[in-house]
Amino acid sequence: MEAAEAVGAGRGIEEEDVLDLLSRLVDKSLVVAEADGSGEELRYRMLEPVRQYAHEKLEEDGEAGQVRRRHTAWFLGLAEEAEPHFTGYRQLVWLERLEREHDNLRAAMRRLLEEGEIQTAVRLAWAMWFLWRAHGYQGEGYRYTKEALEKGSALPTGVRAKALCVGSLMAYGLESTERMKQLSEESIALFRRTEERSGLALALGCAGVATLQQGDTERATALLEECLKLYRETGNRWGASAALSYLGLVPLGRGDHAQAARYFEESLEISREIGDRLSGYVSLYSLALSVRARGDRGRAAQLYVEGLKLAVEMGDKANAAYCLEGLAGLIAERGEPERAARLFGASEALLEAAGAPRYAQAQARTLYESAVEALRSRLGDEAFGGAWAEGRAMTLEQAVEYALKPPPTTPGLAVPPAHPAGLSAREVEVLKLVAKGLTNAQVAQELFISPHTVSRHLNSIYGKLGFSSRAGATRFAAEHGLL
Repeated sequence: MEAAEAVGAGRGIEEEDVLDLLSRLVDKSLVVAEADGSGEELRYRMLEPVRQYAHEKLEEDGEAGQVRRRHTAWFLGLAEEAEPHFTGYRQLVWLERLEREHDNLRAAMRRLLEEGEIQTAVRLAWAMWFLWRAHGYQGEGYRYTKEALEKGSALPTGVRAKALCVGSLMAYGLESTERMKQLSEESIALFRRTEERSGLALALGCAGVATLQQGDTERATALLEECLKLYRETGNRWGASAALSYLGLVPLGRGDHAQAARYFEESLEISREIGDRLSGYVSLYSLALSVRARGDRGRAAQLYVEGLKLAVEMGDKANAAYCLEGLAGLIAERGEPERAARLFGASEALLEAAGAPRYAQAQARTLYESAVEALRSRLGDEAFGGAWAEGRAMTLEQAVEYALKPPPTTPGLAVPPAHPAGLSAREVEVLKLVAKGLTNAQVAQELFISPHTVSRHLNSIYGKLGFSSRAGATRFAAEHGLL
């Protein structure tokens, strides 16, 4: 209603008249009133033929341009009102509100770009980048900022610096790392000529991440440390938390897990104090990498789960996928290869849908590649491909439920197998029956599974034990008290 009053008033219609007029249109079924996603207010919409007719009448009366300008002004104001709240306790409320208005915000952005109001388009992009990043609209945001930069060659210094910075943020995972770095470095150079310190800090962070991905840790450290210093000087705790979460990747990459954990834990502490989920789940994921490298799989699982829940709550499919990958790796180590392969497949599909990159960190890349290769080897190409495809077909909600489902014989997510040679509980069951002389068909009947599944389990058992026959497997079972 507030938007309808601001946009619909004019030409003899006062804001206080809009409710009565709108109610009459609802009574005549020309406008539909329904509760919004929050259940707190009514939203009004038109069927497409009615909207087209109304648009034609506006064009005929010469009012369309004026109404579009009021529409743009109102939604630009809404986005700029929301922007300061994106990094604190009310971030979900405001992100959800802008998500509900996303089509209106898109329409406002398109009008600004089409009509050459580039400075205002950059204002809107600067207010919207957090939503674009958190909700997987990076491709859309990149297209808008790219067009703004192409059309705005004569933009004022500070405005162009903001457009370049948003472009760099959106380029992550869509364009080359070099392109992200180029945009951020040009933004830094322009911001240094202004007094926009928060903008400079954000651009420094973008450049630091890009430089880190290129392997130049010395330069990346300098950029991220300057970024952190600026955020602390300006009292921006969200920015400090984000900078710390990326600074920790430097010692993580060189194997100094204790130092890396200190950065990630400080980042996590700040994020919890200010109620920011984004820097929270980024630091949780990285901290999980650190403690996992030190052998604490139980805590790593807890951190991945906490990060996964925050990312899902935020609507961030990309970071939810990263946490799912981490859990998949632990589940594979625990001895559930099919389940792990499904989760890796689900993660891949989520990252593709979000337009996000895999391998945000070198250590994550190494873990991912080794885990996937081990799963393929253990399951065989056919079974691996089938499980992977099943995972790709999962929705985010299904993948999360599947990942958090406790294993049948252990209460925790990352308890290492308590069986010899890394055998899973099911593989031990199969081995015991085989050692008693049962055929594959008899084992299948006993365990209520298919003979094909028994065969796959046996292949995995042989691979882990280093034998290629039932006789060798039976001898191993006898030696380890499994009969």
